[in-house]
Amino acid sequence: MLDKKEYLKRNNGLREARLDKLLDSGHVRGAVKRGESWLIPENALIEYYPGYLSATPSFENTMVHILRALNGNNYIDARILGCSEPFYEDALANLLEAGLITRSVAPADGVTSTGFRLTERGRLSELINRKSKMKAAIKLLADFIPNITIPV
Repeated sequence: MLDKKEYLKRNNGLREARLDKLLDSGHVRGAVKRGESWLIPENALIEYYPGYLSATPSFENTMVHILRALNGNNYIDARILGCSEPFYEDALANLLEAGLITRSVAPADGVTSTGFRLTERGRLSELINRKSKMKAAIKLLADFIPNITIPV
């Protein structure tokens, strides 16, 4: 377990004020408060923040958020995206089949690993920063992969 300063050293792009906010809101996986200080697992992931989500999640948005989360080395799951577990699992299955993500060597433990990582192909698709272009790319993939299904 690391204290805040040690965790910040390992995550040099993270500012202390941002880490404080994430810790206080419970978005650093596995972090525990002991008195006035925090203990953080060595490789703890920060939960992905999707921003505004509609009441009815779309399949394309779910896949885009999964790619963004994995690209940022963030923790993501169905709860964070506000969708059902089967819906989330279908999105993962399609991303796996499209070759955009793969199962990681580290099993999903909910703290340091989601159990998935981006492939090189997935990393390249994540570079397309605009959501609309990402959706178009995912739909395009659907045309080339016969078994992939993208519900509307």
